[in-house]
Amino acid sequence: MNKILGHVDTPTRSEIHDLIVEFTWKLDHAEPAGFADLFEADGRFITGQGVIAGPARLQDFADTRTAMIRTSRSVLSNHRLVRLSDTLIEGTVLVTLYMHDGTTLGEPVAHSVSEYRDLYVRGGDEVWRFQERRSVPIFTRPA
Repeated sequence: MNKILGHVDTPTRSEIHDLIVEFTWKLDHAEPAGFADLFEADGRFITGQGVIAGPARLQDFADTRTAMIRTSRSVLSNHRLVRLSDTLIEGTVLVTLYMHDGTTLGEPVAHSVSEYRDLYVRGGDEVWRFQERRSVPIFTRPA
């Protein structure tokens, strides 16, 4: 069935929401197992530090990030989806990242406000994954 371009139905929206939450949960709660599986095999995560592409590099990123003695929480909002085809959806998510060094109770310092500009693809197994996730800073703390 050909979906209407632009429109994203509720079941698809829910599946993509779950994907986005799982990405954030794994990084914020130091549970990196399976992080690379959230991406297509040729998927990529683009940050200010460069392009992280391929399953091994994506998993290494998550393993390294979650091994830090740091507490973080990401607040997601303003999720917008646009269907580009039956198997490709474009999305934007606003992210406010709170972070502090250590694992004990700390001051809630907003580290940054960014947008994730995403491409989600539905593979042959009917599962939505990231084709590309690009982190675009909107506000950051002074160095």
